[in-house]
Amino acid sequence: AKPVGPGVAVDIGVDLVAIAGEAADAEVARSGAAITRVLPSAPAPVACPAATLRIVLDNLLRNAVAGGGPVHLE
Repeated sequence: AKPVGPGVAVDIGVDLVAIAGEAADAEVARSGAAITRVLPSAPAPVACPAATLRIVLDNLLRNAVAGGGPVHLE
């Protein structure tokens, strides 16, 4: 992922909870790993590029799974 700079759109109201759940679903489908989730039921809006946030979460979860041991998303 690249940092936000000139010409990069920042999305307002990106739902961190929804994107984290989608990233966890994708990692489970990719690796077959178990990811324990404790996510809020309410949205958590943030201001950032949605695609960049997804890349960051995908990388974090992939690294956590590769590290072995339990993976917990909270």
